[in-house]
Amino acid sequence: MAFTVRDFHDLVKLLREHPEWREELRALLLAPEILSLPELFRELAEKVDRLAAAQARLEEKVIQLAEAQARAEEFLARLEERVTQLAEAQARAEERLTRLEERMAQLAEAQARTEKALQELISRMTTLVEAQRRTEADVADLKGITLELRYRERAPAYFAKILRRARLIPDSELMEILDSEKAREVLSEEERDELLLADLVVWGRKKRDDAEVYLVGEVSWVVDTTDVERAWRRAELLSRLGVKAVPVVAGRTITEEADQLAREKKVLRFLDGIYHPD
Repeated sequence: MAFTVRDFHDLVKLLREHPEWREELRALLLAPEILSLPELFRELAEKVDRLAAAQARLEEKVIQLAEAQARAEEFLARLEERVTQLAEAQARAEERLTRLEERMAQLAEAQARTEKALQELISRMTTLVEAQRRTEADVADLKGITLELRYRERAPAYFAKILRRARLIPDSELMEILDSEKAREVLSEEERDELLLADLVVWGRKKRDDAEVYLVGEVSWVVDTTDVERAWRRAELLSRLGVKAVPVVAGRTITEEADQLAREKKVLRFLDGIYHPD
């Protein structure tokens, strides 16, 4: 029996009324591959959804990475700017250091020149001081010589306070005395020569008791301990000849030490022409 259009419509009506038949009919009419397509479509849709979600996550990650990259680039840019600033600051510091080193070198050279000039000045000052000392010594010697000549020329007047009939013993007469047989017996040649170096030897009689006496004197512009020692020593040498010999120092002034020593050794002192008794 042939299957007509009416039969087809009746079949469609029945399938609508009985949906469960449609599944059976579909199973009869369609190949298994076709029947599995909905499931495949669902799986595909799920995969697509997962891929879409993964894509979204990936895009989000890419955005995050892009933002991180932007931040990194911004940080790098700021870092490069800072490095540039530091490099410029370092260059300026090195330039200032170079200028400072040059200035220090200039100061060191100036200091060296100053020290050299100072050493030259010290040397010149030392030379001047030494020259001044020599000049002062020469002047003192000249003053001493002048004073010695005055005492030798005016011995009676200077020593009139303690002597009568005072007179200077000339060097020639002193040499005759020291060349006598007695002088040779009690004095060595060196001691006789030392006595001849006395600045002055004056004979006279003491006003107090009219006793004969010899004054053995040292004359200096400023009397010091050396003058006192010499006068005392030379008077002691002359006294060995059996005469009364008294040491004398004369000068414009006397040092404190020499004054004390003269008092201890009983050496007479004439200062600025005036007798200073103990």
